[in-house]
Amino acid sequence: MSESNLNMTADGKVAEHELEGFRNRFLFFNAIPSWVVSFVLHVFLILMLALVFLPDNLKPPITFEVSDVSGEQLDSIDVDLNALDLTNSQLEMESLVQPEQKLSDMPLPEVPTEPLQTESLSELTSDFTPAAVQESSGGGEMASRTAENRSTLGKRFGATTESEQSVDLALEWLAKHQLEDGSWNFDHSHGPGVRSRKDTGSYANCINGATALALLPFFGAGNTHYAGDYKETVAKGLKFLTTHGERQNDRISWWETNGEMYSHGLASIALCEAYAMTNDQSLLEFATGSIRYIEWAQDQRGGGWRYEPKSPGDTSVVGWQIMALKSAKMSGIETDDKTWKLAKKFLDSVSTDYGAFYGYMSKPSGPPGLNKARTAVGLLSRMYMGWERDQPGLVEGVTWIGEYRPSTGTRTNPTGANMYYNYYATQVMKHYGGEMWDKWNVEMRDFLVATQDTDGAERGSWFFARSDDLSPDAGGRLYCTCMAAMTLEVYYRFLPLYEKKATEDAFPLD
Repeated sequence: MSESNLNMTADGKVAEHELEGFRNRFLFFNAIPSWVVSFVLHVFLILMLALVFLPDNLKPPITFEVSDVSGEQLDSIDVDLNALDLTNSQLEMESLVQPEQKLSDMPLPEVPTEPLQTESLSELTSDFTPAAVQESSGGGEMASRTAENRSTLGKRFGATTESEQSVDLALEWLAKHQLEDGSWNFDHSHGPGVRSRKDTGSYANCINGATALALLPFFGAGNTHYAGDYKETVAKGLKFLTTHGERQNDRISWWETNGEMYSHGLASIALCEAYAMTNDQSLLEFATGSIRYIEWAQDQRGGGWRYEPKSPGDTSVVGWQIMALKSAKMSGIETDDKTWKLAKKFLDSVSTDYGAFYGYMSKPSGPPGLNKARTAVGLLSRMYMGWERDQPGLVEGVTWIGEYRPSTGTRTNPTGANMYYNYYATQVMKHYGGEMWDKWNVEMRDFLVATQDTDGAERGSWFFARSDDLSPDAGGRLYCTCMAAMTLEVYYRFLPLYEKKATEDAFPLD
């Protein structure tokens, strides 16, 4: 500031009050220590150098708040200069999975249809190693399905040479009944080649559900689109699913006529398992989108799921959605805490005896045997949601299942077996373990080995005409074969929950 900036009086003299103000301001600035001025100057120079020489991707953001009124000053200038610590986080992420072998060095499946599209299975070039599987599957739970682990776990938990042969025959039958577009149909009689024409299902429009269900036994035996004897079969099946989902914002739906939320739950399980087993990043958006749809479709009042999105739930549909959510967690996909809390609310509303027995849409009435399949679904859901092995309701429910035994029809009519109950109850007993499992396994395993068809176009398949409370007519021979094969794969499909303390992966249900 200079005297030329000062107002002058009429006689040419500086106004006394302005001269006094000038003296005061001069004295104030003159009193500031020199080290303060030096400090401010150096800080300013350092900031300018940082903005000039830092790489563009590391330059801190500079934000301005500007008034929209012309002539007003800037309200504030916020320069964010927080340092970015790249010494650990970025390097750790880059070295998280160090593949030993690239898929580009491995033979890829030859799909006889058009090449896999980018929006489905991408280029099939993701790195895949056992380490990648373990990292992406939440502790390596899917790594139990490798050839070596399949053999080891099978021997340990009760598989036999005969039961493993039954699984192999079932996969062979399923592969023969895949359609050219990669799908399966519960009416399995349609399609080229030698195929079974007997015991077809009535749900011909449930294509997403049939395809997803048929893929699960292949995954259970360790087959993916990268590994196993059925790479081409699995690749075609996954291609069909990934090109038939309906996108809805961040959600992807496989809901369809006939199958409804059953179809979507099955598709979600298949996609999450495929992603967990391979770490194929092109599958991630589909697996994640399927989970977002499950979360969205949940009944926000009662906590369950049924045929239509947001409808009051039933235990049967709920079971498949919970299995999908569990598969998502094992693959490293985040799930909404609220979804689990609401699912617990639903299970509480349809159970008695501290969670030992379960009804369909309300608490069960009558003998437990009338709702045995729902009880098995409810108990497995509770296990997946964190119940400890000594939880009173679980102990009582498992004890009852052990005493009730597997559903094997009658001596003169073994086709009356209830495979829906057997599938869920076998998983419950396997995870619980102990003497009750040993006893259950022998009866269940040997029954399935003995009832598998061994001749003609039906060789390798099963059909159970009618059970005492559920009918497989809708799914037919394809449905029965998938359920029986997965039941015989129980030894290695998932690691035992309590032996590996899987419940340490706690669900926020408090």
